[in-house]
Amino acid sequence: MTENKIKEAFQEIKADDTLKQHTLDTILSKQTKKKPFPTKLVLTTALLLLTAVGGIFSYTVPVYAISLDEDASVELHVNMYQKVVSVSTYDTTLTTSVNNMGYTEAVTTLLDSDLFSNSNVVITVAGNNEEGCQKMIQNLQHCSNTCMANASYNTADSEMIAQAKECDMSLGKYKMYLILKEMDPTITLEEAQNMTMQEMHQRMGKEMGKMMKESG
Repeated sequence: MTENKIKEAFQEIKADDTLKQHTLDTILSKQTKKKPFPTKLVLTTALLLLTAVGGIFSYTVPVYAISLDEDASVELHVNMYQKVVSVSTYDTTLTTSVNNMGYTEAVTTLLDSDLFSNSNVVITVAGNNEEGCQKMIQNLQHCSNTCMANASYNTADSEMIAQAKECDMSLGKYKMYLILKEMDPTITLEEAQNMTMQEMHQRMGKEMGKMMKESG
């Protein structure tokens, strides 16, 4: 009941004015002394909820990409906690789930599968942090898997991840395509999409041979 309605109700009561006023003052004073709202508790709860939601969101956001390219191409998307959060495949179908694995375990699992013969694997790491990319490469090179120690490694910036996706190519193949394009402007995107990494390397070797003959 509001203060005005309480006063109106008291005007209709027949009693001594002094008593009525005393009673009215007592009721109104109790209304103003309501239990304070637990603001601190609410703010603390809200902060905890925001922290939890932020943690879940940050876990699902990839900050690095690792492209494994040979005859098949698989691209791992890795979050800030070094865990795989999603996978893209090209020219193959992935039968083994590597989501939520650490990236070194995921790469080892894939290279040990039937997808790769481990003869000419190219591993490309991309992200906003060049130092972070180099650190990831060092960790992969020191794994027990022999192929990872002997693989070819590259780095790329994060912008190339989106560019490769737009061209429907893995990060590693797209970077190789850009290099080939510089050497041979006649190569088309469609040609590159249909080539394996080994074929791209062979094409690059031929172009380098032509360049050496021309310079000689």
